[in-house]
Amino acid sequence: MKRRKLEPSEQPVQDARDLQKGVAPVKAEFLLYPSGQRHQSQAEAADDDAAEAAHQDNRGGEGSKNKRGKKQGGQNTSRDFGSSRDAIPLCATRAHSPEFSPRECRFGNDCRFTHDLRKYLEKGKREDLKTFNNRCPVWDARGKCTSGWKCRFAGSHMEEVELEDGRKELRLVEDPAKVASQPGDDEDGIGVVNIVSTDAKISLTKKRYDTKKADDYLKWMEINAKELTKNLHGKVDRDE
Repeated sequence: MKRRKLEPSEQPVQDARDLQKGVAPVKAEFLLYPSGQRHQSQAEAADDDAAEAAHQDNRGGEGSKNKRGKKQGGQNTSRDFGSSRDAIPLCATRAHSPEFSPRECRFGNDCRFTHDLRKYLEKGKREDLKTFNNRCPVWDARGKCTSGWKCRFAGSHMEEVELEDGRKELRLVEDPAKVASQPGDDEDGIGVVNIVSTDAKISLTKKRYDTKKADDYLKWMEINAKELTKNLHGKVDRDE
């Protein structure tokens, strides 16, 4: 059956979306509009598409750029997950020392980390945690904290002492009785498990550690694997 050619008056009206990039065209005769809102709906659709395109181009905003000024990719570029590092890192020579009697730093004024303890506590350090009733569990168990000023509970084991010259010094607090009851090696302290001694690590590295039980077990596994292969597949290992 031959199709009848449509007259110009019967031709479907070309919709504006037929010429719009990224939008699937739909024949005008299949579109439904509320009475008197046909042109308004078309304008609103165009505005929505333009707004979506602009959002895709500018998503993330100014805050999604990294330190080099490049735009970050991937998802969640506008979310802030915080940081696990201090804003101003403290030099290791100050981490366990009183404010006015720190250990000497071999880098001196060229050190990349701050030597100002008060500046670190006020502006550089992450705020203390509120768990464990604001008390350091390590200090409660050992009488001192191995993290020193960097501890997230440092406020629970520090004090400010006024010296004879009138200055006020920040110091870390220790419990002498608990410290004396602890073993010499921090790795053998309370709550520490699965620790390998230094001598054992060296022996393992140099392959001097006695692994007789493991060697015997591996040989047993190899023999059983060969027997299983032979029984299931009728194959014999060529090495036999």
